[in-house]
Amino acid sequence: MAEQTTGSLIGRYQLVAPIGVGGMGRVWVAIDTASPGLRLVALKTTLNGADAGMNPDFWAVLADEAGLASRINHPNVCATHELSEEGGTHFLVMDWSDGASLRDVLNGLPGKKMTPELAAHVCAGVAAGLHAAHELVDEQGHSLGVVHRDVSPQNVLVSTRGQVRLADFGVAKSRGQLHKATETGEVKGKLSYMAPEQVTSKNIDRRADIFALGCVLYEAALGVRPFHGADALATMYKILEEELTPPRAHDPAFPEELSRVLVKALAKDPSERYQTAEELREALVEYLSSTGKFFGDKQVVEVLSATLGPELAERNRAIRSTAERLRRGEKVSPRESPPPPRPHETLTPEGGVERTVTALHQNRRQAWTRLVVAALGTVAVAAAVWGFSPKNGSQPVVAASPVTSAPLPSIPAAAVSPPPAASVDGSAAIVTAPEPSSAASGASAGRPRPTGARVTARPPSSASSPTSAAPQPDKAAGRRPRPIDKDNIFATP
Repeated sequence: MAEQTTGSLIGRYQLVAPIGVGGMGRVWVAIDTASPGLRLVALKTTLNGADAGMNPDFWAVLADEAGLASRINHPNVCATHELSEEGGTHFLVMDWSDGASLRDVLNGLPGKKMTPELAAHVCAGVAAGLHAAHELVDEQGHSLGVVHRDVSPQNVLVSTRGQVRLADFGVAKSRGQLHKATETGEVKGKLSYMAPEQVTSKNIDRRADIFALGCVLYEAALGVRPFHGADALATMYKILEEELTPPRAHDPAFPEELSRVLVKALAKDPSERYQTAEELREALVEYLSSTGKFFGDKQVVEVLSATLGPELAERNRAIRSTAERLRRGEKVSPRESPPPPRPHETLTPEGGVERTVTALHQNRRQAWTRLVVAALGTVAVAAAVWGFSPKNGSQPVVAASPVTSAPLPSIPAAAVSPPPAASVDGSAAIVTAPEPSSAASGASAGRPRPTGARVTARPPSSASSPTSAAPQPDKAAGRRPRPIDKDNIFATP
């Protein structure tokens, strides 16, 4: 695979400047040399020296992204034009956005937030693009069941003309994909914007994207994320367990009608949310109409210019200048090409860090599995030792010849108890082991035990008798199970 530098040709596209990099790929601004004028596109390529270019799975993911995005013809979705391969390099050709992501815009605003009205206008455009993706059908008219799974400010692009477009269908889910479906325990997407059903790795549908867009709207209008903790585990707990903080708790002057839209979009139960992105878009448009103000692309341009105007103007000038030199046949060294933009900040508005949840999710499940297996094994050993007791009051038969053996070790109560459930503050919850049944108590009362292990007898209570002991109350019986999915890693025994 040839090294990718400014001026390199990949197919009919000449690379100008890198504008983004990911785990296995890089995004370039490139010239379409077949166009009579200066046509700039975005080219997503595999990285040099990486196995991604020859990895069938990566190729399949790229093909799935191209297959989905190329089917969507909507002004609020970043268009995909071509998927091809040249000299061992796979590449995807898309529209180039000369603006910035919504994440960059929010980071440049005071308080990292827009006015509620402008946030509603931007998210209404995203909802329109999402609905177009959700409604995709195959040649027979059957729904493809598309779910974007990564709706976030980083994937909402804002052009210098105020156009809002949804991008990056790289982790989208749909029927008929080429690459292997998500495995159990694997979670794709950005954790702070995931719906509860997406966090627990259950089957998801379009309503997970509606929840994610609700998170984007909440953050854009209030400057904070609706469910976000100091780390991944705390964030997962908030998504699954904690109620939504009402928008007016952050801003008492927040519009009540928009607050109702957010509460419905962010319902934990998918059946209580908007059922389609179109329903959410209509609710946002209705709210904007109630304000009596007009919001359009012009207002978006004003905000973009106020936050990133000089930086974007300089970057775009350098890109176009380099492209013009390349078209004239001049040599441009990599040092002369425009520098790549700073990578997106991973720090959140509250100071937390975005982390992948896949490994965390799987490791916690494996840890709990090991604990349960160990506990069951210990209980089985204890039960076997207990089972050596005679069923009647006679002494056990002992062999005539002496047998020398090491004394059996005593088994601590903690070893046979279930693993303590983790509490929110990090302390261990108290778990009470079940008491022996009355039948077992009666059978063992008042008779000697076999020698070999020292057993301390429990002093009898006034209510107990040698033949019939009163059953002990189950302290856990009155505790109602938490209303949470059985697959949730926060579920307690």
